[in-house]
Amino acid sequence: MPRTLDDVSKETLGKNLKEARSRRGWTQVEAAKLAGVRRDRLVKWETGKETPGTEGLLLLAITYACPVDQLLSGVDEQYDEIIEARVPIDAQQHYAAKVDAVMATLADTLRQVRDAEAADQTRSATSVRTPTTGGKSATTRAHRKRGK
Repeated sequence: MPRTLDDVSKETLGKNLKEARSRRGWTQVEAAKLAGVRRDRLVKWETGKETPGTEGLLLLAITYACPVDQLLSGVDEQYDEIIEARVPIDAQQHYAAKVDAVMATLADTLRQVRDAEAADQTRSATSVRTPTTGGKSATTRAHRKRGK
């Protein structure tokens, strides 16, 4: 039988989800798109109005590149004690450093993509079209007239 969370635990989980997203510098729209969920669902999870199931937690952990333990931290004391006893602190620190390195690379890639999109929009807005008649440029029309 699945356990249900009390309101305080739901709120704690929601705060953890929001913090994980914020650490990545993503808006709710961006995070929802990357996770493949609707934004309103993500909002409900972050506000504690709903709790994600196991699949949702795993999906967010993968999207935010963080352990599920981090998302569940403080939600259940028994769970926290078990995790602290099983995972040595040096392993936690090593994992955190690796995640930070991957996320820095991802952030740089996202920044490059956004810059490229902005440059494309700027080029599109400032590009000048040569007036044409009948699909031919003025130069082509003049050349053809001389050739006749």
